[in-house]
Amino acid sequence: MRVLETLACYREEPSVSSDAAGDGADELVDEADPYARLEAMFDRALTDPVLARDEARRRWAPATAKMVVTEWPRFRNWCRPPLDGRAAPERWLTPLPCTRETLALYVLHQVQQGRAPATIRKAKAAILAMHRIHGQPLPDGLPALSLLQEYERTLKEQGKGPQRAEQITLEQLLQILAAVDRGTVRGIRDASILMLTFAGMLGTAELPARTLGDVALVDAGLRLNRGADGTLIIGHWTLDDGTHHPLVCPVEVGYAWPAYLISRDQAPNSPLIRAVATGGRVAGIDPFSGRCGPGGRLSTKRFCSVLDRMLDDAGIVRPVGPDGRPARINMISLRLGGIVHRRRRGGETIAELATAAGLSTVRSTLLTYLIDAEQGKTAPATPASEPGGTPA
Repeated sequence: MRVLETLACYREEPSVSSDAAGDGADELVDEADPYARLEAMFDRALTDPVLARDEARRRWAPATAKMVVTEWPRFRNWCRPPLDGRAAPERWLTPLPCTRETLALYVLHQVQQGRAPATIRKAKAAILAMHRIHGQPLPDGLPALSLLQEYERTLKEQGKGPQRAEQITLEQLLQILAAVDRGTVRGIRDASILMLTFAGMLGTAELPARTLGDVALVDAGLRLNRGADGTLIIGHWTLDDGTHHPLVCPVEVGYAWPAYLISRDQAPNSPLIRAVATGGRVAGIDPFSGRCGPGGRLSTKRFCSVLDRMLDDAGIVRPVGPDGRPARINMISLRLGGIVHRRRRGGETIAELATAAGLSTVRSTLLTYLIDAEQGKTAPATPASEPGGTPA
């Protein structure tokens, strides 16, 4: 690796364990209000912490704030490791503002730690976000990007590259929905998660971050407040013959869970997506002994596991890719499927869909997925009943 060899000449890397570099950051991933944790991380010599926190709340989505809360302490502590005889203060690096060499060396450190390319990109984005919020000049990211791209090429050559999520089609969505027992409290929640994510084209962290007051019934359908991405209207669905079927309509199915919480006298600022025990006990309302966030909020990790369970219950089989590995089917698959469905149903351009889904029109991996789906390059999941399917 030529880039690796070039960067290694700059400075011998301090030996810091990933646990030490984290500074307890992993515990902050499911923090209900990550913006509050940001205030302690701001450099008081460069910005007013309260003003910077309010600016972050206005400009950053909750997922971005959580990313910064998690990744910035790692970078800061890597730049200034503990004084244990291995790294004297004169060898410390400046985290804010950092130089192009510092950024590239940190990417090199992440590569040597074996972190996934997508995780390294998040760390890099968190560093740049902190520079912007402090009004500092951005470091030249070209050396870091070159290193990351070379790392991705190496992983791909070794058959260890990242797997793309495959879309979930409308037919598979209805198959999953049919397997959900909507006569139970958990089933009501699961069906609502399924339809809101698909029809709303929502990102993985968007729905868990919403409150009960962010969802409301309006004349046009269901209004969903997406925070920094504005407001989304989810309309009613009709069948091919033009009739309306409430059992598969995202408005009726999606609002069934908020309506249940309202019937339990929950406040508008309470969490929307909550943990639910097998017996129907809802976190934040009923006595609950399981793990959950403040107010009973379901963490993003457990939110993703809901779809895994529904896929297994519906017998959806993950197709095998060219490298012999099962394809990834996750919440991104639901979002991609929703975008493709809306594209085919409404005839919107890809740019219009990107705006509606809150995607970047400049550089978005999901847009690449969409273009490939338009060209038939993606392989949707296979129902177990179809030929070629094997039990999951």
